[in-house]
Formats: sequence, C-alpha cells, structure tokens
Amino acid sequence: MARAQAQPAQQKSKGGRPTKFDAKLVKQARELALLGLTDAEMAKVFDVAHSTFKEWKAAHPAFNRALMDGKTIADAQVAASLHHRAVGYSHPETVINAWQGTIIKTRVIRHYPPDTQAALKWLHNRHPSRWRAQPEPMDDDEAPPPVKVVIEVKDARKRPDDAEPEPATG
Repeated sequence: MARAQAQPAQQKSKGGRPTKFDAKLVKQARELALLGLTDAEMAKVFDVAHSTFKEWKAAHPAFNRALMDGKTIADAQVAASLHHRAVGYSHPETVINAWQGTIIKTRVIRHYPPDTQAALKWLHNRHPSRWRAQPEPMDDDEAPPPVKVVIEVKDARKRPDDAEPEPATG
C-alpha cells in the first residue's frame, strides 16, 4: 500500500475578489497626501471603498507610513506658510520696467505686513483655550444685570443751531 506523501502547506485563500493593492500605490498615496487629499478622496482615486482603503492602511505598514509622511509634510508646509502670513515677511524680487525703449531690471525687497486673520487662525489652533472665536458661556448665577438702553429720536430736519429765536417780550 502506498503512503501519501506530505504535501507542503498552501496558504489558504480567504476568498472573494482579488485585492487591487499594488506596491506602486505606496508612492502615489504619499504624493496624494502631500496634495492634501483626505483618506476618502484617495479611496475614490484608487477606485476602492473607504473601508477597503482603511484595510490597506492596517494591512500594509509601508502604505500607512507613506500616508503619514505625506500628511505630516503637507501640514508642516501649510503651517509654515500660515506663520509667514501671520507675522509678515520680506523677500527679494526683480522688477522689470521699460524706460525709453530700454529694459531696466531693479532688485527690490518686497515687504508683506502681518495678516491679522492669519494670526488669529494660528492662535485659535495653537492655543484654543486662550484664543476662542466665542467666549465661554457664563453660568446663570454670574449673568450681568440687564442694560437699560434709551433711544431718543429727534427731528432730523432741524439742526440745533437752526433753532428759532424766542419772541422778544417787552
């Protein structure tokens, strides 16, 4: 009687559709993250469901690392640009003019003043407890007393210096 020889163990397939994941997607994912795409937007680019994209991140460490690197670099670049706008900056520039048919190149330093909106955005993100868009709501016990507002309406057709003189008595 012949004995069956042991077969090498084969990796069992989980079944289902073959994966669309390819090692080439790692580089593309990093570049898309640098462009600022969200995970959901990248899933659409790769033509997979968002849940599949999340599975790729969990199953492929190089893919997840590329995404994190791209997002970190993009966030740092945006933060640096916002910081420049918030504090103001200067840079050299060449201005080209024409005078009497001659082209004149002049080196200048272009100055950009601080941008208050950028500064507020920076402070809101960096120190939200100190720089809120809206103040913390107060307890009812600490509510300030109501303010009395008086509105006086005057005839706008008459100016105070146009007052009619009072009739003279006497």
